Amino acid sequence: MLLCMLAAFVSCSDLGIELPNPSGSWYLDFVTPVLTSFSKSTITFSDDGAFERVTTTHFMSGHLLGYAYVGTGRFRVGSSNQLVIIVDRAITIQGSNVREKPVPFPINPEIETITFSISENLLKLQYPPCPPNANCIDELIYKRM
Repeated sequence: MLLCMLAAFVSCSDLGIELPNPSGSWYLDFVTPVLTSFSKSTITFSDDGAFERVTTTHFMSGHLLGYAYVGTGRFRVGSSNQLVIIVDRAITIQGSNVREKPVPFPINPEIETITFSISENLLKLQYPPCPPNANCIDELIYKRM
């Protein structure tokens, strides 16, 4: 019993295990199928455990066309480079012509567990395997802002 209580108070840093820290802002640009615009996904991990993901659409010139998604919540880094993200507020905008950042609404929490790695200025997110015939993403690579 004493051993279990002791284990509860020992963190990875106490054991000399250094976990990667995703804190900061990261972005990913991708061209839309129409080729007249591109989307930018930005993820921000704060030191206090807060998380925000924003997707915007831009004209090819770089000017903002509008917001497409805003989601906020919490995150934590687990063992084996596991990143657990809990989104508890979100809004998706159809048409993407809203130019002021919208305030997300409370939602039933969506929990993502992603394997991640950081090298130089790149954040690599590896998602779990997809079920057959599913339209899933297996990997995204973000750049540090």
